Amino acid sequence: MNRVLVLLKAAIEAHQADRLMEAEGLYRQILAVDPGQANANHLLGVIAERSGRGEEAAELIARAIQSEPANPSYHFDLGNVCKALGRFEAAVECHREAIRLKPDLAEAHTNLGLVLEHLGRAEEACACHREAICWRPDFAQAHDNLGCALQDLGLLADAVASYGEAIRLEPEFANPHYNLGTAHHEMGRAGDATACLNAAIARDPGHVRALGNLLLTQQYVSSVPPARFIDTARLWAKAFEKSAPLPAPANTPDPDRRLRVGYVSADFRTHPVGFFIANILAAHDAGYTEIFCYSASDRTDGLTERLRGDANHWRDIAGLSDNDAQALIRSDGIDVLVDLAGHTTGNRLGIFAGRTAPVQLGWIGYCATTGLANMDYVLADATVVPAGEDALFSERVWRLPGSYLCFAPPETDIPMDSPPPEMDAPVTFGSFNNMAKVTDETVALWAQILGAVPGARLVFKAKQIDTQPGAREYLLQRFTAHGVADGRVVPEGASPRDVFLSHYNRIDIALDPFPFSGGATTLEALWMGVPVVTLKNDRWAGRVSETLLKAAGLDRWVAEDEKSYRDLALELAAEGPRTREKRTQLRQLLEASALCDGAGFTRSLEAAYRDMWRAWCEAT
Repeated sequence: MNRVLVLLKAAIEAHQADRLMEAEGLYRQILAVDPGQANANHLLGVIAERSGRGEEAAELIARAIQSEPANPSYHFDLGNVCKALGRFEAAVECHREAIRLKPDLAEAHTNLGLVLEHLGRAEEACACHREAICWRPDFAQAHDNLGCALQDLGLLADAVASYGEAIRLEPEFANPHYNLGTAHHEMGRAGDATACLNAAIARDPGHVRALGNLLLTQQYVSSVPPARFIDTARLWAKAFEKSAPLPAPANTPDPDRRLRVGYVSADFRTHPVGFFIANILAAHDAGYTEIFCYSASDRTDGLTERLRGDANHWRDIAGLSDNDAQALIRSDGIDVLVDLAGHTTGNRLGIFAGRTAPVQLGWIGYCATTGLANMDYVLADATVVPAGEDALFSERVWRLPGSYLCFAPPETDIPMDSPPPEMDAPVTFGSFNNMAKVTDETVALWAQILGAVPGARLVFKAKQIDTQPGAREYLLQRFTAHGVADGRVVPEGASPRDVFLSHYNRIDIALDPFPFSGGATTLEALWMGVPVVTLKNDRWAGRVSETLLKAAGLDRWVAEDEKSYRDLALELAAEGPRTREKRTQLRQLLEASALCDGAGFTRSLEAAYRDMWRAWCEAT
C-alpha cells in the first residue's frame, strides 16, 4: 500500500473519531505529496467548513471536483458550503449537478429545496422536498423542510401535517417540534405553540431558535407568569452567548460631547416600529446627537424612504454577518446602540451579544427582557413596568416620563365619518390586531359582549385572513363554539394602510385582545376617533394599550377585570353608532396629547441617552 493510501486511511479514522486536528494534519500531509488527491481535498474541505472556514472549504472541495467531477457527494457538499457562504445560485447549481449524477440522493433534493426557499421560491422548494420524500418516505428532515416551505406559502394546515409526520418518524428530532410551535403561534394557538416549543427544548436544551420563540410566544399565554420569562431568557442567553467577547470599545469617554446613536431594526418600513420611530428620527437635535440607522431587512417602502431622509446616516446590514455588522458599527464610532426588535422576527441580537457599543439598550419592538448580559438597559415607563418588577429583567429598567412610545400620525389625511348605512347594525365592534393575539380567553369575552348586544357585529381584520387558508373558518368556528350566530363576526384580510385606516369609519368601539394587547392598532383606532377598551394585565405586552390610553387622558377605558371590560364595552355600545363629531373630538384629544409630541418626547429620550452615556464615562 503506498504512503498516500496509508495516510488517507489514518486520516479518515481520525476524522470519524472526531479528532479533527489530527485528521487535518494528515490530509495536509497527503496534499503535500499529491495536491490533486480528491478524497483529501474533499474531506479537508469538510473539516474547514465545520471549523467556520467557508472560503477555504469551497476552494478545497472545488479542487476535489476537478479531480473527480462525477462524484455526487462532492457537488452536494460544495452546495452546502455555498449556501452557508450566501452564494445561493451557486448552491442551486451544485445540488442540481449532484442530483443529475445520483437522482436518488434524497439529501440533495431537500437541500436544494432549502436553497430555493431562501431565494423566495417556496413552491419550487415544496416540489424538491416532495421529490426527496418520494425517494425516501421515512426521511424526517425532508418532511420537516416541506413543512417550512408550506408555512412560507401560508398553507399552515398542510405544514402542521408535515411537521406531524416528521415527528412520527423521528419523535426525538427537535426541529419539527420547534417548527410546529411556530405554525401554531401563527394560527393564534399560543398554548399549543408553547407546548411544542417546550417539547423541542426538552429534546435539545440548547435549541436557540426554540428558546427565542418561546420567549415571545409565552407572552401570549395567560397561564405563563411573567416571572418565567426571565428564566427562559437566561436559558436562551446561555445557549446563544458563545462567541468570544469583543475588545472593549475605544470610544472617547467625554460625557458632554455630541453622541453617536445607532438604531438597529429589520422594521424601518410600514410596521409598528416604523410608526413609533418616525417622529423620533425627525426630531433628534442634530447638535446633540448624530443618528445612524442600521437596516436589517431588504424590504422597503415609502416610510423607509422617509426614515432614511431623517437619519444622518443609513447603513444596510441585511447581508452582513453579525461579526461584519459589529465591525461596521464599531467603525462608525457608535456610543449608544439601540435594539428595536428584541426576540421578534428579523432580530440581530447577535450584534448586541458582544460589547459592540459602550451603551446598549432595547426599545419599542419587544415587551420583555432579552436576557443578554451586554444589553445594559431597557426603555419602559411606570405603567408597562411598574415599580417592583425590575427583577423580571436582566437589563436595568429605565423608565421614561409618560408613555415609552410616541406616535407619528399618518401623513395622508384620512377623513372620519359615521358608520355607513350598509353596516346595518345597532353598533359595530372591531379589532384590527394580529390573529396570534386572539386567545381563547379573548374570544370568550368578546362572544359575551356580542351576546349582550343583540344585532351587534364584530369586524376582525388581520392579514392572516387572506394569507392563511382556513384562518377565516377557524376564527368563525371559535366564536360559533360560544354561541355566536353566523354573520355576526366579519373576518377580513389586510388592506393598504390608507384603506385600512378608513375602515375604522365602520367601527364604533375597538376591543383590545389580551393578554397581549394592541399597540400601533390602539393608536390608529384612536386617531380614527374610535374608543378602545383594554384590560389591565400582569405583563408588559398586555399593558401597552393601557399606557397609551393613560397618556392620552383616556384611562377610563382601561378595565380592571373581565367584568369591567364587558361593562365598559356595553356602556359605549349604549351610546349607539359613533358620530363624526365624536370621532373628531377624540382625534383632537390624541393629537394634543404627549403621544404625538415628537419634539418633547425626543428631548426626554436624548436626556436618557445622555445620562446612560455619562454613567459609562464615569465607570470607564
